[in-house]
Amino acid sequence: MKMPTMPWSKAAPAPTDADSEHPEKEISRTHNATGISALLTRLVVVAFFGLVVFGLLCSVAALGLVLVTTQQQSTAPEKEKPSYATQAGQFGLAFVTSWLGSSRDDHSQLDPYLVGTSVTLPAKARPYRDAAVVAAEENSEGLYRVVVAATIQESVLSGNKAVIKWPRRYWQVTVATSAGGSQQSVVGWPALVAAPQPLQAPLTLAYPSQVTPTDPVSQTLTGFFAAYLAGTTDLNRFISPGSSLSALVPPISGTPQVSDVRSTSAPAEKPADGAKLHVLATVVLNASGTDPGTATTYALTLTARAGRWEVAAIDAAPQLGGAPKNSLPTPSSIPTTK
Repeated sequence: MKMPTMPWSKAAPAPTDADSEHPEKEISRTHNATGISALLTRLVVVAFFGLVVFGLLCSVAALGLVLVTTQQQSTAPEKEKPSYATQAGQFGLAFVTSWLGSSRDDHSQLDPYLVGTSVTLPAKARPYRDAAVVAAEENSEGLYRVVVAATIQESVLSGNKAVIKWPRRYWQVTVATSAGGSQQSVVGWPALVAAPQPLQAPLTLAYPSQVTPTDPVSQTLTGFFAAYLAGTTDLNRFISPGSSLSALVPPISGTPQVSDVRSTSAPAEKPADGAKLHVLATVVLNASGTDPGTATTYALTLTARAGRWEVAAIDAAPQLGGAPKNSLPTPSSIPTTK
């Protein structure tokens, strides 16, 4: 019985004699269709997994960015609270000098600090000189302790006679500073205090080796200071290439004399190129006849080049922490010739 054909479907064409005679064409069409379908399937699969991998990479990158940002935020240094110690110190200095320079009948320079407050002042202003800030530190929120030093004229009785002396005095004053540091005011009047105490124990310097006057290091320093301070020879002969050192202008009179040299380690007889040595040198200036002159101390860094020592820099501070202990060298008397 013949099967009915659905009205919306096409009946498959009946095979022709040509198709029956060439069955390999039918097989070829089937294989082509199957290959194309397989290729499309592979492309779809590859595209799918590519999207999955891309999504994973994006997720990892986003996570890494979050972690890096979080780490940067956690390791970023906290913004330091601004210090207004310098402003407070200068304000305290101006206040103390105005106070010293005021008298009972003339206190116009002190009036801006009074703010309606009365004050007891001497009949005459107190002569002073060399006023300076010794210390300025915050001791509570917005309050700064300022210590000001000045050399002041004082009359001291010696027997029945008044003797004028100029001792160094120290005053402490409290300065209040606003949150933004733009406004200051004083709290109370200056208080006379004792001078700051020096360190009880000497510092430990890292220069245990004594350098003899005939050592090449001492000879380099002798030439260096003659050129650097007195300008008697070319400075470039004694400094390292690229050094920023330049000679003193104008030069001092006389010849500087190196009286003592100590080093962090014993200098090598034949130093290798690039070797470094830290030295502490005592140099006497303006010595003549019976005048021993003035001792100065220099901390320097030397480097070796072509078998000789050259001055690379004048250090900002001496080397600390070495053993054994040594105090600052005491200058010795050096015979001089006129």
